[in-house]
Amino acid sequence: SVGHYYIGIATILGAETAVLVLSFTLFFYSRKVYGGESNYAVSLRERYQMNEIVQYSRAFVPSICVSSFIKIMGLIPVFIWQEGWGQYGFMRALFFTAHSINCAVMKNMLLLCHSALRRAFLKKFPLFHRKPYSQHRAVVTPADDVVSKVTDDHFDMLNSIWR
Repeated sequence: SVGHYYIGIATILGAETAVLVLSFTLFFYSRKVYGGESNYAVSLRERYQMNEIVQYSRAFVPSICVSSFIKIMGLIPVFIWQEGWGQYGFMRALFFTAHSINCAVMKNMLLLCHSALRRAFLKKFPLFHRKPYSQHRAVVTPADDVVSKVTDDHFDMLNSIWR
């Protein structure tokens, strides 16, 4: 059964390495494509989408790196237990604690690094956003379909002006 643990650890490390390599590859590729486009070669909507991909990549790649580091550190108790240096229950608690910490840290990093994600989070959970009392006012948010229609109209007008 000891071999199964090492196979599992190797599988986890392989998956983490693949995710890291893929994330860095996509990040640099999206930056290259976004930076290589001229303003007139593609539509404004496509440039906007590429900009969103680059912004999300900037937030996601550091989060993945930290997540991989925490997960790898979480594997240390498994090695310690396999070598007979610790009690199973305590090492298991350390392993699952590391994964719980990873979940919380990664979500907070994404919220801190990506402004659109942070705005959406604060819109859904306004308790986490504290404004001075003088700035409190009633905010009316339109329905999603109205926002989508206004956004489409805005980009269509900009495209017609740029042509």
